[in-house]
Amino acid sequence: MAKLSRWPLTAIVDTWREDQQINPFLLTTVETPEGSIRVANVHLTVRLGHQRQERQEREFQPMLGPTFSDVDVLVGDFNASAAYVRYRQLFQGGFVDTHGEAGCGGAWPGPEGM
Repeated sequence: MAKLSRWPLTAIVDTWREDQQINPFLLTTVETPEGSIRVANVHLTVRLGHQRQERQEREFQPMLGPTFSDVDVLVGDFNASAAYVRYRQLFQGGFVDTHGEAGCGGAWPGPEGM
C-alpha cells in the first residue's frame, strides 16, 4: 500500500506483518492547512471460497471496532458489495459511499443497493 500526500503525515500505523493471516491496513493523519484528517487505507481479500470468506471476515473486524473509531476517510479496495453484512455495517457506522455521492455508481454497489 502507498499513500501520497501534499501535506505532512503523522501518527502512522502500518499493520503489515510477514506472518499475518490478513491483508494489512495503513492508518495515518494528514495535517492539512484546514486541520487534521484521519485516513485509513485497506485492501481486503476477495471472497472466493470458504477460507477466503473467513479471512475477509477477519479483515473487516478492525474497521468495525475502536481501531477505526477516529477515521474520517476510509479508502481502498474492499472487494465487497452491499450483499456482505460487514460492508453494510461500515455505512451503518457513518461512512458514506463516495461513488454514490458523486453520482458515479460503481461495480460494487454501496448502501443504496441494499
